Amino acid sequence: MNYIQSTDWRHVVLVGGVTGGLYYFGVLLALNFVNPVEKIAFFWPSNAIAAAVLLFAPRRNWPVILGAVVVGYLAARGPAGGLPPAVLAGFSVANLFECAVVALVFGAAWRGDVRLATMPRFLPYLLIACVIASTLSGVIGAFVVSQILQGATFLRAFVVWFAGDLSGLVLVLPFVVAFLVPDEGARRLALPEGNLRGGFIVGLVLILAAAGTFLWLPEGWNPWLFTPYLILGALLWVAYRVNLIWTIIGAFCAGLVEIVATFIGFGLFRFEGMSITDEVVLMKAAIAVMTAGLLLFAASCAAAEEE
Repeated sequence: MNYIQSTDWRHVVLVGGVTGGLYYFGVLLALNFVNPVEKIAFFWPSNAIAAAVLLFAPRRNWPVILGAVVVGYLAARGPAGGLPPAVLAGFSVANLFECAVVALVFGAAWRGDVRLATMPRFLPYLLIACVIASTLSGVIGAFVVSQILQGATFLRAFVVWFAGDLSGLVLVLPFVVAFLVPDEGARRLALPEGNLRGGFIVGLVLILAAAGTFLWLPEGWNPWLFTPYLILGALLWVAYRVNLIWTIIGAFCAGLVEIVATFIGFGLFRFEGMSITDEVVLMKAAIAVMTAGLLLFAASCAAAEEE
C-alpha cells in the first residue's frame, strides 16, 4: 500500500511495472477462456486490477500506471491476432477509460476514509462506480466494433461488452480492494467468536445436501443445476453471521467456479437453442447481479452491526 501511495519515482515505476505485468497476465488468462465461435472471453479480470491500483494511487502517478496498462494490453492482445489495429486501439482506449472512471466516480462519490473499518459503507459506492464505468466503456467498445467490424451491431456489442466488464469488476475489484485497504492493526481474516460451531453445522448440512443431489438425481440431469443454490445459501449465511471480507472471498471463489463450469460445458445457464455467446453473456450478467446483491447484503449487515 505504501508503494502505491508513494510519489517517489522509483516506487511509481515499480507500481506501474507490477500493474502492467498483472494486466498482461490477466489478458492472457482471458484469451485462454474464450468461446470457440465468437471468441468472447469468459472472464476479464484485468480492468479490476488496474482500477484497484488507481483507487489508492495519487493522480500524478496515473499516467505511468495507465501507460503500463496499455503496454500490458497490447503485449498480450496484439500477438494473439484477429483484430485490426484500429479495433485494438479502440479497445485500449475503452479499457483505460473504464479503469480511470471507476477511480474518478468513486473518489467523487465517497469522501470518507478508505480503510477496512469503513468498507461496509463505501462498498456500495464502489459498485455504483463499476456500473457507470462499464456502461461508458461499453459505449466506446460497441461503437468501435459496430463501425469497423462487418456484421456487428451496436446493441449486441454493447451488451456483450457491458456484461463482461461489469462481471469482472464486480467479482474482482472488491476482492482486490479488500486486501489493499489499511487494516489499522485489525485481523483482516479474523472470524467472529461463536460462529465456528454454526459454520460447522451449515457446512455439514450443505455437504449432505450436495451428496443427496449427486446420488439421487435422475440419470441425465446436470447436478450443477442445483449446486449454485447450495453455494448461495452458504454465502448468505456467511454474509449474515460472519463478516464482509469472508463474503467477498466466498463470492469471488463461487464466481470463478461458475465461470470454469460454464467453460467446460456444465454451466447453470445453458438452455436449449441458446448460442454459446448468449450463454456466456447470461452467465456474466448473473454473476454481476448475484455478486453485487450478495455484497450489498453483507455490507448492510456489517453496517447494522456497527450501529
